Amino acid sequence: MLECDALEVAYGRVIALRDVSLRVQQGQVVSILGANGAGKTTLLRAITGLERPRRGRVLFEHREITHWEPADIVHRGISHVPSGRQVFGNMTVMENLRLGAYIRTGDRRLAGDVARDMDAVLELFPVLRARVRQAARTLSGGEQQMLAIGRSLMARPRLLLLDEPSLGLAPQVLEGILGALQRLNREHGLTMLLVEQNAHLALDFATYAYVLETGRIVQSGPTSQLKASDVIVQIYLGLKH
Repeated sequence: MLECDALEVAYGRVIALRDVSLRVQQGQVVSILGANGAGKTTLLRAITGLERPRRGRVLFEHREITHWEPADIVHRGISHVPSGRQVFGNMTVMENLRLGAYIRTGDRRLAGDVARDMDAVLELFPVLRARVRQAARTLSGGEQQMLAIGRSLMARPRLLLLDEPSLGLAPQVLEGILGALQRLNREHGLTMLLVEQNAHLALDFATYAYVLETGRIVQSGPTSQLKASDVIVQIYLGLKH
């Protein structure tokens, strides 16, 4: 579904990504694991058109999208849940969700579909239903993360990109959010690419992972194999055999 081929992204003279290649198959959940500053967020921004690669290309469903505008990439079927949630604090929960469906609301024939999708998001995250008229800024961190995910789902993506969804969340709240995401993948086949600094989460949630260090992919494979890797165990999981 997604292919990144030899991507290079630079900020001036600083190279943030160097020769990064990866694949995401339809229906798969893939993690990008790496320390802070490894280039994980830059990679997602390059995929979604927010950063322009200096070299390489991005293909989605066999079509090159490397230099597309971000709005066109959303139309094509990729939604991005950014780090830090970035909900619109002065807008209500309902308004944030409707904004996620903006690309679909120009067609009156889709009005019923948008309403059904709204109900599906509120069923997936029931706590939001009781808060639909609240300003997003009044929500807790976990509720804002649910809202950010729900807003992205309103665009009906075929590929969902998630940037550090665990950031600042209590374990119990995070467990509920991950359960909802697993349900989306299991029941609806939603493909996901997850960027995470939390190695345990990244390896438990996905079936395949790439390890990014200082802008390069240094290791990749099924998560079951990476969990047994001496490098992953000692550096990322903080354990010893």
